[in-house]
Amino acid sequence: MSESRRNTKWTQGKTCFEHPPLEDFIGMADGFFPIPATIDPKVGKEVVLYLRDQTSFMEEICRVRPFQLMLNTGVARNNFGPLAFLLFWIPNHDNPAKPFAAYDVYLNPHSKTQMETWRQLANQTHWHLFLIGEGGKQREFFEFENTFDLGDALDFMIEASGPVQMIDFNRAKQMFMVENSMEKLLGMEPATPDNCKPPQTIEPASEAESPFSSPRYVAIFQESIARHERSPEVSEVEYLKQKHAELSALLAGKKLIYLDTCHWVNLRHVMLQSEKRQPPYDQILGQLEKLRSKDQICCPVSQALFEELMKQSDTKSRTATANLMDYMSGGVCVQNWIDLVRLEWRQFIAETLLEVKGSGSSLNAFTKAGFWAGEHIVPVPHCGELVGRKLYIDMRWAMTFQDYQAIPGFTKTPDSLTDAFVAEATERKLQAEKHGLNFSYLVGKNRIALVNSMKNDFFPILEKMCPPTREIADMNISALMRQLVDNPTPWNMPSFQIVAGAGAAIAAKGRRTRPNDALDMVHAAVAIPYCDAFFCDNPMANLFREKPLEYQKAYETTILSQPTEIAAYLDSIS
Repeated sequence: MSESRRNTKWTQGKTCFEHPPLEDFIGMADGFFPIPATIDPKVGKEVVLYLRDQTSFMEEICRVRPFQLMLNTGVARNNFGPLAFLLFWIPNHDNPAKPFAAYDVYLNPHSKTQMETWRQLANQTHWHLFLIGEGGKQREFFEFENTFDLGDALDFMIEASGPVQMIDFNRAKQMFMVENSMEKLLGMEPATPDNCKPPQTIEPASEAESPFSSPRYVAIFQESIARHERSPEVSEVEYLKQKHAELSALLAGKKLIYLDTCHWVNLRHVMLQSEKRQPPYDQILGQLEKLRSKDQICCPVSQALFEELMKQSDTKSRTATANLMDYMSGGVCVQNWIDLVRLEWRQFIAETLLEVKGSGSSLNAFTKAGFWAGEHIVPVPHCGELVGRKLYIDMRWAMTFQDYQAIPGFTKTPDSLTDAFVAEATERKLQAEKHGLNFSYLVGKNRIALVNSMKNDFFPILEKMCPPTREIADMNISALMRQLVDNPTPWNMPSFQIVAGAGAAIAAKGRRTRPNDALDMVHAAVAIPYCDAFFCDNPMANLFREKPLEYQKAYETTILSQPTEIAAYLDSIS
């Protein structure tokens, strides 16, 4: 249902007019709201209005004469989505400059249930208002001829909000209420096509220094400590496994769709109704929202995406993108590439040397937004070592991308790795041109280079999983390298293979390596093996789909770049 939350009270009214009580409404919240009801059996079910106030102010309202009901309507937009509002107010005839009372009601213009309730009321010839006081008893009843023009206002609300997708209705409402006083709403003209300008984006209200100081995190903190103090037998490792199992169950059956940065930016342009928005993306955003609302898809974020988000210097744009990511991903994040390669290495050892069979899907390839930089666990002080570590997991698991981007003092990852990648890739390109090196040779060299770069991670893991003698150690390494470097399948550490293959393909084609190529490869490495669809830019889509890579065949993943193709794909899975 729609939500009503504020009442503003001014001077008192005068005479009293009594009506018999109707019935108890125990449990109903105070406020102004519509309810389907039957007053006259000949008329049938109608929508009636209830004004409930269990304080003594209800008696003052009952004394207002003549009693009139007025309505202001409006529509706005902020970083959490569009918002429609109805402002019901009662004139004060002793002081016309200030209404006697006013009540605001908020609607999600994309909610058919909410809008249909008010649409039914708009179509009635008469409106009925019950005043409900202390104990849920009727204190007064009024009937009004319908001259409120609510139908036209609803039409405009839907039309104005159509291209703007709802990210979080409750947060949109909260932000609007903070930024707009009741007096300001009363001064607005009714929302009609003639007098209503396009809604302006409302800047976020000033936030606390850290999101962890919010009531939400205080509640999580208290509940988590109490729960973990009751279960000292569960280690932090076991607890994190439980969280992963819950996440895997949540993602089961959903289509996992990974969008690289360019598509997130285009969707944000639509959400903010920017001049840079491109027409196909309003359809795409609508399709994604529809699928997400039906719980059919999840669009996970990644470390690479989050770091690119944090490069946005405009706070409004960054916040809007983070909110969009939170909604479409549900806070789900792919493990960062280094951790994912470590997980793949463990599984590769288990399958190759220990004969423990599995598949890529058995990995904990996904985590939550708070662990975008890796699942590093440190204890929260003053809670006890074990409780503090499990509390830390809970706090990070609850974080959103919006929370993380709002933390003061965020430090961006240095670009040294990207710079090194470009330098090495440029050298390989020159060698390929000089010596006529083919893709097969180059990809083998890339695999060896990647193993050498991660040997300080790989070899301690191997020694722990397969404690060796010197002779067995050499045999183990040889067996692993044969299947990882010399003749691998696509699923022998897939994210490792994708990075090695993409770099080799670029060099073999003689194309100049760009700084963004490193990020594009990381996007592909974490997305293609673990998601059902990967939306990237056109050059990379062609690289991944064409020979010699043909990753869409190797991993059975849909790889698309053109907006029309993306829209058609989303239609096909809806």
